[in-house]
Amino acid sequence: MTTKHIVFIGGGNMTRAILGGLTATNAEAGDGPAPYRLSVVQPSNPKRDQLAADFGTAGVQVAADVTDLGAEIDVVVWAVKPQVLQRVIAENQGRFGANTLHVSIAAGVGTAALSNWLGNGRVVRTMPNTPAMVGCGATGMFAKDAVSADDKELVQALFSATGLCLWVAEEGLLEAVTAVSGSGPAYVFYILNAMTAGGRALGLAESTAKQLAIATFAGAAELARQSTDTPAQLQQNVTSKGGATAEAIAVFESAKLAETIQAGMRACAARATEMGAQFK
Repeated sequence: MTTKHIVFIGGGNMTRAILGGLTATNAEAGDGPAPYRLSVVQPSNPKRDQLAADFGTAGVQVAADVTDLGAEIDVVVWAVKPQVLQRVIAENQGRFGANTLHVSIAAGVGTAALSNWLGNGRVVRTMPNTPAMVGCGATGMFAKDAVSADDKELVQALFSATGLCLWVAEEGLLEAVTAVSGSGPAYVFYILNAMTAGGRALGLAESTAKQLAIATFAGAAELARQSTDTPAQLQQNVTSKGGATAEAIAVFESAKLAETIQAGMRACAARATEMGAQFK
């Protein structure tokens, strides 16, 4: 097995999430060769020192600059904010080989712009989400034609360390991914907050209502994952005609809750497309 050198430019939460999974994968190699050599470039402190403290014992090299790494780089993961990505790429031009694979987690920045800035067509664009920080993420991915099957397999392995990862055939579908899973955790938190407030209004202690709401979301999601039934059928399974659940569903339908959620998702996708247009 050839050890791949993976370099993260930027040491934020998503980098931490992926590193957590990859260091665990390296540890599983035992006395054999580790599949990944892992490095992070984080110019500023105290974040750089904190990364070194948290991941240094797991063999992760933390540096202030790419030139400090001193080894051939197989994959670069661009993990900086979209607004500064072009500048950061420009600052690091010429520091990577023609065979380096580039992976971006910067929301909205298209592969055409990335390829132009990098002078390299081997680009993968991803749309992860924040539950990756606890190993339960969902990531949509798109690869340009210059990305080989082996490249895709490597990227798949990297992001599988944070949860589910799926490829889309067309780059424009990443805006739909944003609307479903990229922004989706915010929808869940919104509903969790509403359920917690509702339980409190009905007399429960806030901590009790919160714990029940979270456990219900987690349990229902796991049931849906394991079941062969559709979400609609699973809903029917717990909605007895004339029962208490049916009363709640009737109120949701009267308020057109499903249509409202879908309208919100359309607005999310449209805004993601609009924001991405500035980088074309």
